[in-house]
Amino acid sequence: GVRAHRFLRGEDTLLLAWVGLAPVRATGSAGQAVELPAPDPRRDGSGTPLTSPVHAIG
Repeated sequence: GVRAHRFLRGEDTLLLAWVGLAPVRATGSAGQAVELPAPDPRRDGSGTPLTSPVHAIG
């Protein structure tokens, strides 16, 4: 299904997005693996804050 990001009050920027088949992987700026939260089943979820910055996804 199609999913959409819902901004919360005070949010107005989306820095990085990914479209593709699961599982998605993320890395930090030094190439280390970054753990991602479980997918949100809602179609218009506002997301979950990450524990560390993500440099690349795929």
